[in-house]
Amino acid sequence: MNRKTLLIIAGVLVLLFVIGYLQDKGMLNFKWQWLTILFAALSGPYKLVKGMLASGKADNIVDNLDKKIEEEKKYRENMDTQIADKEKRIEALNKELEIIDAKLRLIEAQRANLKTEVNKKSVDELRNDAVELFGS
Repeated sequence: MNRKTLLIIAGVLVLLFVIGYLQDKGMLNFKWQWLTILFAALSGPYKLVKGMLASGKADNIVDNLDKKIEEEKKYRENMDTQIADKEKRIEALNKELEIIDAKLRLIEAQRANLKTEVNKKSVDELRNDAVELFGS
């Protein structure tokens, strides 16, 4: 190969590594699907070389795994706490609902008793009650 071809290949590789580096650092985020796929494919060689050059690869994997496990444990504990709080809130709301339900049944019973009392009274008694409640 001649010098010009080698320079073009080197330029393309440098471009690929720069694009891969920028995408790896989160500086390149594209909204178009095809462009994202293109740059993800172009960043592959960079990530391959980066992975090959990483020292202590097994230790890094174990450390990352331990970090992920700790993060998941904290997240799980947080979610368990939130779930327990919401369950307590639901229980309190259910108790309030039972109290309101009992009050409603009592009011309905009083209403039914009032209807029977009104039906038992004569017209004169109803007229006297109305005068007492509302005036002349």
